[in-house]
Amino acid sequence: SSATSLPRARTIGPLPRPENVKAKMSRFPGIIKVSCGAIKGTQTYVYEYRLHDLPNQPWIQIKLSTKSREEIPGLVSGQNYGFRMAAIGAAGQSPWSDEAVCMAP
Repeated sequence: SSATSLPRARTIGPLPRPENVKAKMSRFPGIIKVSCGAIKGTQTYVYEYRLHDLPNQPWIQIKLSTKSREEIPGLVSGQNYGFRMAAIGAAGQSPWSDEAVCMAP
């Protein structure tokens, strides 16, 4: 039957979790640069952070971006922060990345 020959949109399956997540001090106080390897098919990257030195701190969403590299402002100098990322595409959100830790300058 001709019903089976309808054009199908190419769907991208669930995205892989972000790899190579890095958190680095910027030259400016209270700003950390967070990045990951770009993932094909990503519409939005989710950035979360938490205070690293206190146990069982909740993750807090800090930014949604179309970019895999962002500066996170407003952090407390001398405080250690953990960051993680996820990628959102047509099939939903990827698993979370490993945590990257950095002290805010």
